[in-house]
Amino acid sequence: TLTLNGGGTLLCKANTTDDNLFYITEDASLVINGITLDGNRMNYFELVGIRVQDGTCTMNSGTIQNFKNIRYGAAIYVNRTYKPEEGIDELGTFYFNGGTITGNVTYDSSQKQGGAGIYNMGVVEMKGGTITGNTAVLGGGIYANSSAGEVKISGNPTVTDNTVDGKQN
Repeated sequence: TLTLNGGGTLLCKANTTDDNLFYITEDASLVINGITLDGNRMNYFELVGIRVQDGTCTMNSGTIQNFKNIRYGAAIYVNRTYKPEEGIDELGTFYFNGGTITGNVTYDSSQKQGGAGIYNMGVVEMKGGTITGNTAVLGGGIYANSSAGEVKISGNPTVTDNTVDGKQN
């Protein structure tokens, strides 16, 4: 488990075309407590703030902001590892207990993708926090893929003022 505590900021400055600030795989976990992850609005082709492949990420407080991705999941991309021939179907899980996901963008309308705040093909459990001010072609705040992806909501999370294909939702 990697735990990020404090009031600092991790600011992306690298020049890359395909990367993730954090990539969480099987048996790995990331916990965010009061830190800011800032994508610096750099024009990446496929930069994701946090990609949860088949591990877990828990956000208790802090901010994930200003990530920009051509396709999907600019801030958080919750994925799954699916290999039916090997009997593998493992879901990534994102626990959103508090904090803010804001100012993230997915921008290529030809891709018909979205989820600038959260793109989900795994499990998202929302108990608190705010998702606001994100922009995408589909699902500005949250996009749950219809072939996979489960969103569980309890408590008092807020999803507001996100933009889908030029229209605020």
